Amino acid sequence: MTINNRALDQAHVYTDLNALQRLKSPSMDKSEAISAVSKQFESIMVNLMLKSMRQVNAVFEQGNPFHDSASNIYQDMFDHQLSLTLSKQKSFGLADALTKQLLARESSEPKKGGYKEINEYPRALEAMPLNYAQAEESLAQAPELTEEETQALEQVAYYSEQMSRSAFVDVEVKEVIAAAEASQANHNEGGDLKKESAPASFESPQHFVNSLLASARKASAGLGVEPGVLLAQSALETGWGRRMILTEEGEPSYNLFGIKADQRWKGPVAWVTTTEYREGSMVKERAPFRVYGSYEESFTDYLNFLQEQPRYQQALKQVAEPEEYLRELQKAGYATDPNYASKIQRIMNGAYLQSVRSDDQG
Repeated sequence: MTINNRALDQAHVYTDLNALQRLKSPSMDKSEAISAVSKQFESIMVNLMLKSMRQVNAVFEQGNPFHDSASNIYQDMFDHQLSLTLSKQKSFGLADALTKQLLARESSEPKKGGYKEINEYPRALEAMPLNYAQAEESLAQAPELTEEETQALEQVAYYSEQMSRSAFVDVEVKEVIAAAEASQANHNEGGDLKKESAPASFESPQHFVNSLLASARKASAGLGVEPGVLLAQSALETGWGRRMILTEEGEPSYNLFGIKADQRWKGPVAWVTTTEYREGSMVKERAPFRVYGSYEESFTDYLNFLQEQPRYQQALKQVAEPEEYLRELQKAGYATDPNYASKIQRIMNGAYLQSVRSDDQG
């Protein structure tokens, strides 16, 4: 038996306290040492599992004449050795995963002389898709950055957005054409509105904006607030149309603004589980929500809902200032989420609604 094999075997003996230290020897094969250390780590997890199982059965030890304090010591020693033996003979999967990850990291270490060519750099990890909403939130919560650093990061995020959007320009053009055709199909020759023909779900945020922009502009004319504000609020409530409230039959509710069905509502209702904030804690509740026949009805009811209730009158006085309008809306209790207004503002100032806001403001 070689010295390396002896060190590996001793690493799985509970009473050998120096076994792990010998694994650090320069003469040890690095891959074998990594495998042994991974199994040691897995044995710790197995030992914790055994200990929790012992604690569950501890109630049966009370009053047992064959059980005393000394038996706990021997039982603990047995569990430690058992966990080491189990991990050595047959891995539970954790050691294998750790070994694979650590060996991959070892193989991608930089060369001592450094890299001379770009193609020499390791490509062990795949590129992760960027989440621009999280990036914007992270920038807002980073007071330690200087103004120059923040501007540089914003420029990187902007150009990354432009590059990713250019790859899908053909898709967006098709969506614009589809939205125009849908708008034309919504009216008959006399100009009367037909039954809802917009999709029940949306393929992308841009598809959501294109499909609902006409209805948002119509509602904003009666409310006085920008169409972008209405689209941003409905995007938050429905996840850009991908989390639309459904009825028990699986039909869309067309409820864009999360308006619940109270005693004043005489129409159909959809009961769903929703997230609310009660006394600072997030809880799940079952609640009834209003069901409409179209998105147009949802926009109209949102307008009536705000105008008919006295508590929203202060918000309606701020329609010319979107940020103030949203803050007053939250203050009046429209939603229980303490960050409701700020979340809508982030969506409203995002890439998908910038062109809409600039067109309407211009």
